[in-house]
Amino acid sequence: MRKTKLKFLELNLEYNREDPAERVRYEARRKYQLDYNTALLTAYEEGYKIGFKIGFKIGLEETFAEGRLITRNEIAKQMLKHNIPVEQIVEVTRLSVEEICVLKS
Repeated sequence: MRKTKLKFLELNLEYNREDPAERVRYEARRKYQLDYNTALLTAYEEGYKIGFKIGFKIGLEETFAEGRLITRNEIAKQMLKHNIPVEQIVEVTRLSVEEICVLKS
């Protein structure tokens, strides 16, 4: 903390000693640095928001797809319990014959 404060005071002292042309260049450079840092931060925040929205949407879609698969599996299990033919289960649940055979065992 102390070193940072000393460095700031040194820069301030140098700034006050400089001639007017140097001071203008210094202020322009500082403004550029601040604008650049602000633009980077803004871009980062916007990218984060966009990425979060996309990730959230993908997560929801995957969750719903998984939920639909579980539901179809449960329906297929119930149909198997009632001795409904595999062909009808495939038609109703849109599961493959292999998936139904796995559920059967």
